[in-house]
Amino acid sequence: MKKKNKSRKVASGTIIRTRDEFLESGKDYIKPGYENKGLYRLGIVIETNFADDLGIVKGSTKGIKIEGIKKTKIKPFLETTDNTGQPIKIGRKFLKTKKKITPRQVNSIKKELYVKSSKSLRNENRNKARKLKNRK
Repeated sequence: MKKKNKSRKVASGTIIRTRDEFLESGKDYIKPGYENKGLYRLGIVIETNFADDLGIVKGSTKGIKIEGIKKTKIKPFLETTDNTGQPIKIGRKFLKTKKKITPRQVNSIKKELYVKSSKSLRNENRNKARKLKNRK
């Protein structure tokens, strides 16, 4: 029986808090009005590996609505590294909350990332997930 390459500490569907400038897509970007507001950006853990590296999607007010999550939508971009190029891990920049979403909601987000998005974005997301899982 094969072991799954997923974290034992952080489950898929865990909601984390961070800031835009801590993510690879928000490098050197500070949201106006949020300079001193702490960790304001919601992120949902979609992929993990044995080393507890995370693949997350950012929560937003615009984007794709996920059934069962009120007031939060997601952008279909998988984030796997922080602003310094290191893997995303729970720590000072990324704090775990007690909130979670259901496996069904996680699967619907994965479908948006890997199936329904445009071909170039879909390939980019799949490549990031494969690299996170240490697959070729």
